[in-house]
Amino acid sequence: MNNKEKTVLYFLISSIIIGSSISLYKRQNERKNLSHIKFEIDEISSPEITPEYSGIKTEKERNQYPVNINQATMKELEALTGIGPVLAQRIINERNRVGKFSCPEDLLKVKGIGPKILIKIKDKIIINN
Repeated sequence: MNNKEKTVLYFLISSIIIGSSISLYKRQNERKNLSHIKFEIDEISSPEITPEYSGIKTEKERNQYPVNINQATMKELEALTGIGPVLAQRIINERNRVGKFSCPEDLLKVKGIGPKILIKIKDKIIINN
């Protein structure tokens, strides 16, 4: 090997060592920053999850059957399996728009209620004027 080749070889080896050192230094700093962030996240308290905030229906809400869909409030409708606040409001809006429901199948006209939901709630609802 001549002197120029040796110089190029030393330069390449030096560049690799310096680059590796810089990369290692950056990784160690990232870990320090991440551990600091992790510590801050651990200190944040999360709200206690209760049925009213989690969307889980309580035993009392689940057992309020049968529900008269022509007179039910939003809360009573939400007690039905598969009916959340949005669908409950849509049912009430449809009831206000067309008047009383005449049969359970009328609920199929409500956007978001399909055959599957109707099957789940059909035995839990009644139609009374």
